[in-house]
Amino acid sequence: MRQFDLRRVISRPLSRRVLEGLLPLSLGLGVGTTLVGGAIAPPPAVAYLILETVELQRQPADTYSSFLTRAQAIAATTAQRQFEQDVLASEVSITVLGRNNGAMTAVLRLRVSRHDWQRYPDARYWVTYFSSARMLLGFPQSDPTPEPQAPPPNSAPPGETPEFPELPELPELP
Repeated sequence: MRQFDLRRVISRPLSRRVLEGLLPLSLGLGVGTTLVGGAIAPPPAVAYLILETVELQRQPADTYSSFLTRAQAIAATTAQRQFEQDVLASEVSITVLGRNNGAMTAVLRLRVSRHDWQRYPDARYWVTYFSSARMLLGFPQSDPTPEPQAPPPNSAPPGETPEFPELPELPELP
């Protein structure tokens, strides 16, 4: 065990004695401030992706176009609901599964960030179609498959909403 020697301490310069005494104090205050600050301040928000799957039953009078129109509407409604219910969600991915006579397959997926959805809340911009769905669900091949629309370019100056390009009209339901 080390002996305390008063002569050694006194022989050191005053500035060194002061610094040696302040070092433990400053370290203690720094750690204490960090611990208290962490306890008071909330943790930073973490944005995340919401994955959801929705099933859609084929109706007897459905054409492939009408079925896809319903699938897009369901995906858009689900995306909007998820963004409204969960303020931390930064992105949603909605997969619509089609069902017909016991067969089930992915028909489309809508994946969009909150920022893009607020700017362009139209599912046709953000949807990806699965081409095998028509055959797997038993739809005839003569009905045309819609192509996904490209998102509009950001041509407006900051702070202004850009113009939406015109989307082609979907066929009306019978």
